[in-house]
Amino acid sequence: MQTRKEFIIRMARITSFTLLASTTGYLLFREESDDKCNLDFVCGKCSKVKECELEQVQKQRQKLTTSKTKTDNHN
Repeated sequence: MQTRKEFIIRMARITSFTLLASTTGYLLFREESDDKCNLDFVCGKCSKVKECELEQVQKQRQKLTTSKTKTDNHN
């Protein structure tokens, strides 16, 4: 027969192990989308920025192109 303290400790260990195992399993077996950047959007320093297909990068490129066109027209 186990005491209440031993029971609580054992349940805490089982719960901790279950959380650790399920988190590890999730991280190992999740499907990653191709629409993710490996560089956490450091686009200015990325060597792939010119051919990047991410929507956010394309919007940034459009803004840069638009702003360059406006400054070229003013000069």
